[in-house]
Amino acid sequence: MTTTRSIRAAVLAFVRAHDLLPPGPLVVAVSGGADSTALLLLLADLAPQLGLDLHVAHFLVQGCDVWLNNPRKPLEASGTSGMKAAINGVPHLSIGDGWWAEGFSGANGWVIDGGVTGDNSDAVDAADAHALYRLLEEQIVPAFYERDAAQVPHRWVATIKEAIRTVAPRFGARRMVKEYVERMYAPALDRRLTKSQA
Repeated sequence: MTTTRSIRAAVLAFVRAHDLLPPGPLVVAVSGGADSTALLLLLADLAPQLGLDLHVAHFLVQGCDVWLNNPRKPLEASGTSGMKAAINGVPHLSIGDGWWAEGFSGANGWVIDGGVTGDNSDAVDAADAHALYRLLEEQIVPAFYERDAAQVPHRWVATIKEAIRTVAPRFGARRMVKEYVERMYAPALDRRLTKSQA
């Protein structure tokens, strides 16, 4: 039986098998140091299991290269951790549910889509796991490690920039407040003023 836990374990095994992370237990892995070229997959839902609270989330985002989110459809919650990661330049790798169904542009991250839907969760999980491996092998890992003579990963940087450019204006608090004012508060005030003048 394939579950989210076994998919998570398989992804970590894949990453370790390709020497993308140091061997040993993965508690919190952080990239970005001068010696580090590790592609990190931060499993957002792993943080609570490790006893990490919301206060340390910003430290996790700073050291993360890919934000992996793989709940079963339609069980995605609000998605704020993935939004925060993308706004801070961490490309999102997720199933096409929740905010990512709207936020994915085709160039700002990746969608895990095994092409299987229905009530057979084992079949859906297996197809999604296969799609995840395919994304890692064919798109994500090559984009991260493909570098020019100056060691700049241009495809990766383009994905980072696109994540910031497309996610920040659509999923930030400023847009939300503006939309609430325009769609809810201003019309409610207009109705109330019209009613009181009548």
